[in-house]
Amino acid sequence: MGHTGLRRYAPKRFMPDSTNLTAIVLCKNAESTLSHCLASLDFCEHIIVGDDGSIDESLLIARKFHADIIKISPGLDFAQKRNYLLEYAKNEWVFYVDADEIVTSQLATNIQNQIRTTDAKGFYVRRMDVLFGKKLQYGETAHTWLLRVARRNSGHWKRPVHEIWQVSGKLDRLEGELLHYSHPDLEEFMDKINTYTDSETQERVKNHISKTSAYIQLFLFPVGKFMQNYIVRLGFLDGFSGFVMAWMMSLHSLCVRIKIIEKIA
Repeated sequence: MGHTGLRRYAPKRFMPDSTNLTAIVLCKNAESTLSHCLASLDFCEHIIVGDDGSIDESLLIARKFHADIIKISPGLDFAQKRNYLLEYAKNEWVFYVDADEIVTSQLATNIQNQIRTTDAKGFYVRRMDVLFGKKLQYGETAHTWLLRVARRNSGHWKRPVHEIWQVSGKLDRLEGELLHYSHPDLEEFMDKINTYTDSETQERVKNHISKTSAYIQLFLFPVGKFMQNYIVRLGFLDGFSGFVMAWMMSLHSLCVRIKIIEKIA
């Protein structure tokens, strides 16, 4: 899998006025997408790159964009990483972005306009996955709204995996898209699958899942995940990209169940 479409969707703009906003970017070996991500954050007054042990060119790229680089302590879960980096934010508003995400011009403009006048505490952002240069319009990833913009002191991140930002107060939605290039090639996809399924497995084992339940899920959940994304949620309308994404989501589910059985058997 190549990087087809990455430059096509990367926004190009000039915004002379910075915003009272700190962008926090989680990063680990993200040299293939980080420069596009940071370029799309040029409207932010302050950028933090939270590095989780990168050994590629990620840190060199972050320095070129004059980002503050904060080393993340090993052993922290995803919520703890985000909360740790929050302490370094200099502005009233904070925008969390992953290194494989790009902010579109429409979203950047709406963030600037809204945080200057709103009485809300935070905003949900629509994230759209891009695979093989195609924005996926169907499947579960096409209906993803994430709370990513909020006032610095309005809440904290919870849950060790699939973490959520719990913000107290009025919440709203922003127009525009956050483009997600999560799988630039098969090797990187498999690395992410391994990392995320390790964390999810640990959490499920902590909740004392039974061996019987684990085996039932092993046979039913991966197939069900594929059918849900490809048939029920019309992933087939995204063509080959939709087919691959449906299988990727199914593989993630399969790996979690296999790892659970390995641990409790």
